[in-house]
Amino acid sequence: MEKALNHCIVTCESCSSECLKSKMSDCVNICLVCESVCKSLKMSIKYDVELKVINNLKKACISACKSCIKSCSKHKMKCCKDCADSCKKLVKLLE
Repeated sequence: MEKALNHCIVTCESCSSECLKSKMSDCVNICLVCESVCKSLKMSIKYDVELKVINNLKKACISACKSCIKSCSKHKMKCCKDCADSCKKLVKLLE
């Protein structure tokens, strides 16, 4: 799961940077939130925090990824396609 989390973090960060150049603020905001939630989940797992916290972060991560998928799927840019794909893969692992 760590590999999928890392990939999602990187693609969301990349997508937000590319979309910022194109002034696609809706995509930028959603990708940044998704990136942050995925990072929080990754760190919580790494530092073995309470299972309740990890489970809540998993739910938040799934929700953030689904928002990201919905937003990025509307765009034709490669970064958006990559971002949506990595989010879909992560959601499958987390559900």
